[in-house]
Amino acid sequence: MVQHLRVSQETHGLTSCAEWTGVSLSLLLEEAGVQSGASWIVAEGAEEVKGASSLPLAKVMDDGLVAYGMNGEPLRPQQGFPLRLIVPGFEGIHQIKYLRRIKVVDRYYMLSSVLTAAANMTWNCTHIANATMRGRIEAICRRAGFDPPVIHAA
Repeated sequence: MVQHLRVSQETHGLTSCAEWTGVSLSLLLEEAGVQSGASWIVAEGAEEVKGASSLPLAKVMDDGLVAYGMNGEPLRPQQGFPLRLIVPGFEGIHQIKYLRRIKVVDRYYMLSSVLTAAANMTWNCTHIANATMRGRIEAICRRAGFDPPVIHAA
């Protein structure tokens, strides 16, 4: 009989011991005016592999964070400077480093480094009412002294 040993994720969930500083993603999305019918976001980082994740809108509205600081200091390049998306309870691959784009969409997208690198990939992002989110994030970034990511609003 083979005994199954439980790992910490099975007993305690996905954990992190960092203290993050940032802006609630729900605040940014509410200011942008997310329209009805939207149910997912696609967040893309500027990593060489073009990491991107589809995340449920309800989850990121609950406790998603656009982080610009970690443990009382600005993010370091290794942690995703200038911005990183933090989604508590989701595995590390969904904590998007070097956040450069957030799209609000109406369905889940299966993404890979090959797909997200394709410049002609189209996403339905008609669920943003205005471009307020872009201006807010630009202002936050400029106050912190770095260039803002690209955020598409339709």
